[in-house]
Amino acid sequence: MRQFTLALLKPDITHSTPYLQYITSQLKQKNLKIVQERVFTFSMQEAQKFYSVHTGRFFFNRLCGFMARFFLFFLLIYLCLICNQFYFLL
Repeated sequence: MRQFTLALLKPDITHSTPYLQYITSQLKQKNLKIVQERVFTFSMQEAQKFYSVHTGRFFFNRLCGFMARFFLFFLLIYLCLICNQFYFLL
């Protein structure tokens, strides 16, 4: 059985190369494979749309501004559940 998940690394992580290296090494140690990775930037309008469920909340403008100011890192992660089960049996 295959399972994919999308991870979004936010600017407070992406501004530091050691953090990115640590996270990717941890994923590999957990038998997860990074299938695809992308660097992405939000415009203010895209950030507002992405976080629209928080519109009107006290932190909304600060959150959107923060997310639009720096780059984001998207990871498509794959885990073979059957392979992982066998791995834990060894």
